[in-house]
Amino acid sequence: MPPPFVARLRRARPALGLALGVGLASVLLTAAVARQLVGIGEDASALAERWIARAATLADVEATLRTFRQGEARHALAPASPVRDSLATVLDATIATGDRLVAALADGVDGEGTDRAAVDTLRARWSGYVRQHRLDRSLAGGEGGPALDAFRQREARYTALSAATRTIGDGLRSGAGRIATRSRRTTLVSAALLAGSVVLTLAALALAETVRRAAQARSEAERRWRELTEQDLGLVWEVDATGRLRFVSAAALDLLGCPAHDVLGRRLLALVPPDDRRTVVAQVRRARETGAPLRDLELRLVRGDGTVAWLAAAGRVLDEAPDRAAGLRGLAVDITRRTQAEAALEQGRRLEAIGTLAGGVAHDLNNVFAAIAGHAQLARLADEVDPQLRDDLGAIDQAATRGATLVRRILQFARRQPTERVPVVVQAIVDEVIALLRPQLPPTIAIVRTADGAAAEVLADPAELHQVIVNLASNAVHAMRRHGGTLRIAVDADDTSVRVAVDDDGDGMSPAVLARALEPFFTTRPVGEGTGMGLAVAHGVVHGLGGTLTLASQPGVGTQVRITVPRHLAPAAVCDTLAADTPAPDAAPGAAAAHGVAPRVTPSVVLRDRRRVLLVDDDPLVLRTVARALTRAGHAVECHGAATTALAALRGVPARADVIVTDLTMPGQTGLDLVRALRAAGIGTPVILCSGYLDAPTATDARGLGVTQLLDKPVATAVLLEAIARSATGRAAA
Repeated sequence: MPPPFVARLRRARPALGLALGVGLASVLLTAAVARQLVGIGEDASALAERWIARAATLADVEATLRTFRQGEARHALAPASPVRDSLATVLDATIATGDRLVAALADGVDGEGTDRAAVDTLRARWSGYVRQHRLDRSLAGGEGGPALDAFRQREARYTALSAATRTIGDGLRSGAGRIATRSRRTTLVSAALLAGSVVLTLAALALAETVRRAAQARSEAERRWRELTEQDLGLVWEVDATGRLRFVSAAALDLLGCPAHDVLGRRLLALVPPDDRRTVVAQVRRARETGAPLRDLELRLVRGDGTVAWLAAAGRVLDEAPDRAAGLRGLAVDITRRTQAEAALEQGRRLEAIGTLAGGVAHDLNNVFAAIAGHAQLARLADEVDPQLRDDLGAIDQAATRGATLVRRILQFARRQPTERVPVVVQAIVDEVIALLRPQLPPTIAIVRTADGAAAEVLADPAELHQVIVNLASNAVHAMRRHGGTLRIAVDADDTSVRVAVDDDGDGMSPAVLARALEPFFTTRPVGEGTGMGLAVAHGVVHGLGGTLTLASQPGVGTQVRITVPRHLAPAAVCDTLAADTPAPDAAPGAAAAHGVAPRVTPSVVLRDRRRVLLVDDDPLVLRTVARALTRAGHAVECHGAATTALAALRGVPARADVIVTDLTMPGQTGLDLVRALRAAGIGTPVILCSGYLDAPTATDARGLGVTQLLDKPVATAVLLEAIARSATGRAAA
């Protein structure tokens, strides 16, 4: 009996044979599949190698085309013959390389019609492009030269050549797709190939997802970049190594007022005024040499319409090839308004400083002019004066008066003169000025008036406002004296302000003159035709009213002046500005003197009462001159050179003076301090306060102490005698 093992083996023989058969079949099938896979792999490897070689050759062709195009550009821009010869040598070498690569690409064609046609097209277009390039090589180079024009005309040929390379690239990608299709079909013959296909498919899906996410991230980054560059947060710019703009944002194009094709490719320095180019070049060179960021660069750019914009730029040097100069990319901010505001603030500070200086020296100047005019008047009154000498003394008196008028204008500019403001109809002032100027105008100058706010009022001194309009209109007429033109004066108003525009078609002002137009004593007129105080006084008056005065001018075009003053909305009767120049009978003489109009003096009033006058002034020359004039008029004069001595004398004998005439600005105690001390001591003697440095707060304080007569120095003798007579009459009446 056979052993159990053998029995069991005999019973399992059919299953074992089947298993062996299936196993053998499986091994044979696996071997066949493996052999088939090996063959497929070899074929695929050969196809892939050939495809990779053609793709590499095509990439070299594309790179050669770009290099050749760039070399053509440099050759067309080069004006010098040695440079062009060396560039031509390089171009010939590039042509040879291109011929070799195109031939290699043709040798690798696998015989399919599409690939063969595409390569033949590429070869024909390459040959035609090279032939045209050699025909144009002899043309003159340089910017604007025929070589550059020919280079640009070859753009269409170059585009067609690039299109041929793309067609071949599309064919290569199509061939790659066919290889992949064959591989996928063959992998279905075995489980191993199927498993590999599944793995490859999963890998392809993962790669596709990665590519999709990368493309999405890139699209999002591009979207953010566009939003940043198109918003008004700043001006994005980029220049290449030669200083030419190769990118500007939409905001920069809006600022420049030019289309992109007029800006891109243009040198940045061509947009910068010549005065700023040296600074820009120095800072850019420093950034390239040190690698430090470009910061705090303020420059001007000329817009398309010729106006200038201020920019604050910052940037960094781009990472370029080591053997080439680096370009720059950065951000710029429009600071035109800030710069204009700073210039206006600086001008305001300068004018304020000049005004402070003017007010400080006015006191001494007034004393000088008072002494000159007083002595001239006294000398003229002498009986034995020669007639010729009397005329000379009159000229001295007139010159002193003109000097005093100039000082008064300085004080008006400095806003040191107290003024009485009343509601004034601006249009009435303008009509008066036009009526005053029209008969004096030559026939070549016309006046056009426009009024959109005829009833608009401002709170101002009528005489000052009249002087402002006269100054502006006179300047406009003077600017048109040679060629004629039209003087346009317009008045309009809204709920808050009144605006006056004075425009002319005259010679205009250069930027340098315009920058100094509001400075006192600055004038472009010949000696004897102007003092340079007209615009300065106008600016001071308008500024004192809480308004603004702006100037705009271009040489050969004309000048535009704009005044804006707060509107007075309280109901009031229309003020008669002509009557404002002559004070009312009960007004103080100082009011007329403040407007430069001397009141009429009635000799009988002046000489009716001879008074005891206590005269106080720290300037001995003025003290002596005024004392002589008052003594000559019959008054008894007691002189004091300081407020302290005058106060001591009055405290001892309060009734020793009928009227006190005192200067305001004196060392130690001022005239106002003297009045306070007198009132505190119970001395009510009338006081006449004289000063060339009298501002509104001081005038208010003086009136609060009972001083009703405030005179501007230098005071004419007739004005002072009239003031003394009024003080005496007022006291007697009291």
